[in-house]
Amino acid sequence: RQRLGIASVLVGNPRNIILDEPLNGLDIQGVMWLRSLIQGWADEGRCVLIASHHLKEVEATAGTVTVLSQGNIVASGTTTEVIQQNQATDLEQAIAQLIPELGS
Repeated sequence: RQRLGIASVLVGNPRNIILDEPLNGLDIQGVMWLRSLIQGWADEGRCVLIASHHLKEVEATAGTVTVLSQGNIVASGTTTEVIQQNQATDLEQAIAQLIPELGS
């Protein structure tokens, strides 16, 4: 069902694509399919906005990230920049430092 929802996004060949938690309900093959699809969209010059809590996948897939907390941008940049600016080892640790209440 998730794949059908993602496929429906492509109707009309949009330049901007918004995906909300696109990995939910996908098995490993589905995740690999979606990762390839997102990379293809980016290679075509499309803007892909993804809201996700799957931070390992975001770190592996996203060119840039923007971290929101209570409606405010608390970090924005490449994944490497956000990780390094927070002296973290990965995106999950960086976000935990940016939004302390997540770690409690």
